[in-house]
Amino acid sequence: MQRHSDGSTEASQIGGASNLSSDIKGIKTTPDQQGPILPVGIYLGPGAIRAYAHLGVLKILEKAQVPIVAIGGMEWGSLVAAGFAASKSANEAEWEMMKLQENQLPKSTLLNRRLTAKDPGDLFSFLRFAFNDRELQNTAIPFSCPATDGEDTVFISQGKARDELIRCLALPPLYNAFEKDGHRWTAAAVAPGDWAGLLRNAGAKYIIYIDVISKGTYLDKLKYSNDDQIRTLWSGIKSSSKLQHQFANITIEVAMDIDLADFDKRREAVSIGERAGNSSLNDVLKGIGFVTEVK
Repeated sequence: MQRHSDGSTEASQIGGASNLSSDIKGIKTTPDQQGPILPVGIYLGPGAIRAYAHLGVLKILEKAQVPIVAIGGMEWGSLVAAGFAASKSANEAEWEMMKLQENQLPKSTLLNRRLTAKDPGDLFSFLRFAFNDRELQNTAIPFSCPATDGEDTVFISQGKARDELIRCLALPPLYNAFEKDGHRWTAAAVAPGDWAGLLRNAGAKYIIYIDVISKGTYLDKLKYSNDDQIRTLWSGIKSSSKLQHQFANITIEVAMDIDLADFDKRREAVSIGERAGNSSLNDVLKGIGFVTEVK
C-alpha cells in the first residue's frame, strides 16, 4: 500500500458525515472533531476477473461508512464501479456481477486448450441482465470510465449502461475491440486520462485508487493463443496501474494469484479484497478525518 500527501483544500461538511462511526474487525472509529470528514472518490484499476476483488474492498469501506461521493474504474474495474454507482451498495453490485455466466468468457476446449479472446458482443446479454435500462448519468453517485479508439481517450459517463460500458470493458485476453461508429474501442487501461481530476470535480477531496494487478501472478503460462502479446499488453497495464498511485491520496493494493480469466475464482477474489480493505481501513479512516482506536 502506498500513501500520498493530501494536496486538497479543506472540504465542506457533507450531510451526516460528522455523525459517522464504525466498528470493523477490531478498529473502533469516531469522527475527528477538529475538522470535517473528507468526501471520498474511488477509482478501480484494471484486472479482468481479478476486478471482483474490488467488491471486497468496497464492502469494507461501505461498512465503515466511508463517505463515497464519486467512483469510476478502468477495464473490468469499470463494471464494478458502475454497479456500485447505481445503488451505492457493494452487496448490490456483487449480486449483479455474479450474474456473469461462464459461457460469456473465453474458455478452452478439447480441440483448443488455449483461450482466444471473444467478440465483445457476447457480453451484451450479461450487461442487459445486470443493468437493465439504467442510465449512467442517473446513478446514485457520479460514475466514469475511460475508453480509447487508439488515438483519443474519452470518459464514458452518459447513456444506457448496457450499451456504453462495453467500450470501457473490451480488452484481451477476454474480449477483442468493440467496433462502433467507425471506431475500434478498447479499455483505456494503459493511458487512462485524468480520472483523479474527474473525481475531484465531482466533489471528492480524498482519492483512493484500488490496484488489483500489481501484486501476484495474473497470467497462467501457455494458457492463451497469443501468449506473448497478452503478456506484453498486461505488463504495460501493470506498469500503468502502478503509475496511477501518484494521483491518489492512498492506494490499496490487492495481492492474489488469480488468472485474468479464471471464472471459478470470482468469490475468492471478493474475499481477498475484503482482507485487503480491512488491512488498509485504519489508514483510510485517519486520512479522511476519523480518530481510530485499535481495540
